[in-house]
Amino acid sequence: MRRIAFSMLLTFVIGWAVVAWGHEADVLLVIQKYEKAFNNDDLNGMSALISDDAMVDSKIAKRKVSKPEWAKIAADSIKAHSILGAEFKDLKVTMTDPTHAVVAGTVNVRLMNARPSWLHEWKLEQRSGQWLIVETNYKN
Repeated sequence: MRRIAFSMLLTFVIGWAVVAWGHEADVLLVIQKYEKAFNNDDLNGMSALISDDAMVDSKIAKRKVSKPEWAKIAADSIKAHSILGAEFKDLKVTMTDPTHAVVAGTVNVRLMNARPSWLHEWKLEQRSGQWLIVETNYKN
């Protein structure tokens, strides 16, 4: 009986790992698409990757904001040409389960007179077959 229970547990764990690992590339692609949209001042492209109920950490607002608040801040920033671009580096995907992932990395921003760099974390969730950013956090 113990042998059957152990075998079933092992099968479940291996099956979950295969499913979770298979999604890492899809999760990373979302962040890469976000970076591309960000660098092209593509607010619609960025918005499509963020869930409607997301909480986005904003350096400008100095707090977490809702998607509508984030969209207003992003639109104002694009209009003012205050951010020249960004590079997302050293991205590492961690699957917490088959439908949840965390991506950690460094965001290097290009401003007119500065090049700030922050550790950043994106939390993603798979909803209706699509990976969406549901939360972001600056780590420094």
